[in-house]
Amino acid sequence: MGVVMNYCDNRKKQHGCYKKLSIVLNSMENFYPFEDYSYDYESFLIPVEASFLNKNTTPKKIKTAFMRAWVDKCKSFIENKPDDVSFCKIFSVVTCPDLSSSQLYIFYKKECYDNFWNDRIRDNGWCRITAYSLNDVRKISSLNEVGYFENVETENGKKYKELLWFFGDVESI
Repeated sequence: MGVVMNYCDNRKKQHGCYKKLSIVLNSMENFYPFEDYSYDYESFLIPVEASFLNKNTTPKKIKTAFMRAWVDKCKSFIENKPDDVSFCKIFSVVTCPDLSSSQLYIFYKKECYDNFWNDRIRDNGWCRITAYSLNDVRKISSLNEVGYFENVETENGKKYKELLWFFGDVESI
């Protein structure tokens, strides 16, 4: 009687992750903040397709390297805040598990900054995360960190939860 070998191919390797990450990181060099203070805020999205970051097969090292680079970009914005702006708050959002929807924000008006938090917490059902820290697990940054659970409902009626990790000027939240 022969031996039956069971082979499961549901977890294929993700090829080219380091190259794809390099493209994402290089594209972030094209962010030009502080160009027009007349707006209430600026936001920056990942400027290239980065869905590979969301796949289960993408190594944790790649995901952590992206998170560090994203938060480091925020830190460089904070370090280069213009002196001639009366109000300027900067933070990055690392979205889990959908890393490709992470964002950077620069607020030039206090009212807009306050409304961002008030509206999101009230309207989106955000729930503060206090028992867990992404920074403790991944050692991402020394910037202030605040985490929230977000309940998301798609147009199709699907519901899911996301984790939102804010790094930067978030101390007053």
